[in-house]
Amino acid sequence: MGDFNQVVSSTQKLGGSPVNLCHSMAFSDRINNMNLIDLGFVSPKFTWSNLQSFNNLILERLDRTLANSRWKVLFLNNVTIHFSRWSSDHCPMLLDTELMDSHPPRKVRFESIWLNHSDFHNVVSSSWG
Repeated sequence: MGDFNQVVSSTQKLGGSPVNLCHSMAFSDRINNMNLIDLGFVSPKFTWSNLQSFNNLILERLDRTLANSRWKVLFLNNVTIHFSRWSSDHCPMLLDTELMDSHPPRKVRFESIWLNHSDFHNVVSSSWG
């Protein structure tokens, strides 16, 4: 799970120069040769941005979760969630291995005003700890 710095198809890029098909095919071949499966994701589609204005904006899906078939069988109810970008050029990601089929993932909305709260860092630390 992480930043692979490569898209696997032109549908995973918006803006900028065209996708280098040789690089994309080589990356796809590497994934296939290692018998890995892309576990998919819950939106947003693009996980990286060059953080430029609309006319110069480039969006790509560079971050992904890969697993082998044995792992996939062990964790049948899993989902990779891409959260909205807020302080980085990459989206934060969460791999939930215990997601129940009857409970779709909840969307989390980050509010930048929360950063102004005097106890923000402690609340986040204790929640994630």
